[in-house]
Amino acid sequence: MHTLETRSPAQKPACKDLERNGQSPAITLKATYTPVSKRAGSTLFLLSD
Repeated sequence: MHTLETRSPAQKPACKDLERNGQSPAITLKATYTPVSKRAGSTLFLLSD
């Protein structure tokens, strides 16, 4: 129970910080996710072949 209590307040300020920053965190996340997903897709195709 203590872990949940410590996690919830820790996640709330993190979400608020992301909202305050605006689109910058969203853009960085998308920029990092797209190349990673492409790499994962290519590797999966190579493995399947």
